[in-house]
Amino acid sequence: NIKDIYDTIYFQGYNITDGCAKVEQGFPDSEEKSTILNFIRASKRGIIRANTSSEKGDID
Repeated sequence: NIKDIYDTIYFQGYNITDGCAKVEQGFPDSEEKSTILNFIRASKRGIIRANTSSEKGDID
């Protein structure tokens, strides 16, 4: 589930590298999972962290 992947990366308290590792190990293989992880890992400048004032689950 895409929302669960983003929740793990952004809202579980992990840094991006650790969050990606948790997603890699903890989620079944899917096209969505591969696309998200490949995008993050291929980024040369990194990705923006979620707004810390946002509540978990506010992602639509």
